[in-house]
Amino acid sequence: MGFPEKCREVGDEILGFEDVLVVHHYDCDGLSAAALTCNAVETRKTISAIKVDEQIVKKINAVKHDCVAFVDIGSGQREYLEEKVDNAFFLDHHPPQKKGGKQANVHDYGFDGTFDACGASTAYHCFKHTGKDLGRLGITGAIGDKQEPFTGFNKVMLEECIKRGEVIITPGLTLHGRITENVAKMLKGMIEPGELEKNGFNPKAHYYEIPAKERMRLDAYLKKKIGKNFFGNAYVFPNQPDREETRDAHELGTLLDACGRAGEARKGIQAAIRGGESLVDARKILAEQTRKLAAVLREAESVDLGCFDFYDGRGKVEPAQAGIIAEKLVKKKPLIAFAGTNEVKVSARGTLELVENGLNLGEVMRKAGKAAGGSGGGHNIAAGASFPRGGAQSFLKKTREVIEIQLQLRVPNARK
Repeated sequence: MGFPEKCREVGDEILGFEDVLVVHHYDCDGLSAAALTCNAVETRKTISAIKVDEQIVKKINAVKHDCVAFVDIGSGQREYLEEKVDNAFFLDHHPPQKKGGKQANVHDYGFDGTFDACGASTAYHCFKHTGKDLGRLGITGAIGDKQEPFTGFNKVMLEECIKRGEVIITPGLTLHGRITENVAKMLKGMIEPGELEKNGFNPKAHYYEIPAKERMRLDAYLKKKIGKNFFGNAYVFPNQPDREETRDAHELGTLLDACGRAGEARKGIQAAIRGGESLVDARKILAEQTRKLAAVLREAESVDLGCFDFYDGRGKVEPAQAGIIAEKLVKKKPLIAFAGTNEVKVSARGTLELVENGLNLGEVMRKAGKAAGGSGGGHNIAAGASFPRGGAQSFLKKTREVIEIQLQLRVPNARK
């Protein structure tokens, strides 16, 4: 049995239950996977989680259900969850604690969950045979999880959606607002409307409604003004309404990520499924999250701790913001970011070059978290951990030890 067959088996088992509870990770991929699963099994019962712990189990047991689908979360704590939760299924792409059973995970079949599948695309392959509106949510999850270009089962999903006419890939600007805002608002703080008009562009036009030839001229102008980093592939869902975030993977992904990190996951999931009026609250959440994050990033600086860079946001940064800050600050070395107060939340980010040279942040976080009296795990390029207050020095010491060994900066167990 291969991965597609296993997904179908797991999906059919979940569909056989009447009352499904969906437990999901709090980021874009987690919310995309949850929205997709809710659509497939026709439930609105969800619980969002930064990590799986005793508190999450209490929340699960407080909700009436006959089955729990863990999506984009839980495979690393599977033994604990199977002991505490009845009829638990795992639709995940993180390295699993064990293989087989009620689990759909590409790692079981020799693929890499960092690149070949995300939580949402795994859920897509479990439920695609239902014929429901799932593809756009799977693609949004993969984009939100930084898994472009699409490979493995992400690519299979994308090709199936293209064939069905559910997505159109267009090269161009990837700034937030290209679907929902006019050009002036999209470029606010970067280029003044008057300057656009001087160069023959209509600042009140919406980017994707500009004729193709004129849009190419605008793209050429913007590449000179703001750089090429804001350009790439856009994934447009033609069956969704014009000027709504649900029409574009990048726009919807940004909205979902903001809702999840603000603790308003259900509003994000509802917006992803329904669109229309349900987007209003999600937009307000995004605006507030953007304002808060901008204030933090203005002052965020990392310090060099040798084999990795470190950002200490304890007491200043909300736990859900740590991952975004780590992504913004990572450069040539692994970046470790702390957040929270009583319990420290850690986000770690690397680069493809570091991973190719042996970095595995999932292992780093697992060992460092344990050394500090907590837990951790994740992918080789992005991972996280948490530990009780007072364990910072133990965590940083073990982090240094493991990274030095992985990057062959010293020999294991060698004397200093």
